[in-house]
Amino acid sequence: MTRMLEREFSDRTGFYPPADMYEVIESKYLEMDVDKDKFCEMYKNNDGDLAECIQMETDKAAVIKLNEITKKAKEEKEALECKIRMLEKGMKDLQLLYDKELEWKPYENEKLYSQEEYDKLVGDVPEMDIDAAKKFVTDSFGFNPDMVLIMDEYPKQEINRHGKIRNMKGEFYARKPLYESTDYNYILFSCAGIDYECVDGELYMVTD
Repeated sequence: MTRMLEREFSDRTGFYPPADMYEVIESKYLEMDVDKDKFCEMYKNNDGDLAECIQMETDKAAVIKLNEITKKAKEEKEALECKIRMLEKGMKDLQLLYDKELEWKPYENEKLYSQEEYDKLVGDVPEMDIDAAKKFVTDSFGFNPDMVLIMDEYPKQEINRHGKIRNMKGEFYARKPLYESTDYNYILFSCAGIDYECVDGELYMVTD
């Protein structure tokens, strides 16, 4: 039995199937012991559910193909994620080696009120409300209220052998505002990117 070209099928049926469907049509034609005219007539009339069967097999093949594409995409995604994890681990290991070479060690900003002295105030001096602390520093020192941010913690820092300073990830000094009187208090705040401390009513710049 000779193959039936897609054009021959369309000329006989008036139907122009997509490529994936025609693969099923031609396969069915080659399976059946009928000539082209008979097969096309059977398809047009859906004799023996031929047209319906072809549609079902086409749909089934499409689902299988889609599943294969999805599986391949998933495998490629997993492979890519694995490669990313390996790269991230490699970068982390390199960073650890780099940090070790730089000899990072704890650093205390000499301009910052010492934690030891602050801890002495805690329990002796009442905590101050954030809004009240903001009003006190703006009234006392003339800062723009819209630019003042009261801080209740300050990052711990470390320094390397080249003198570079950085914040320690996730580690902070507790620095809640404290107030007993105008000359017995502690407030840490930031304004326009510069950190300040108010200690016993006096203003000190923490950031260079």
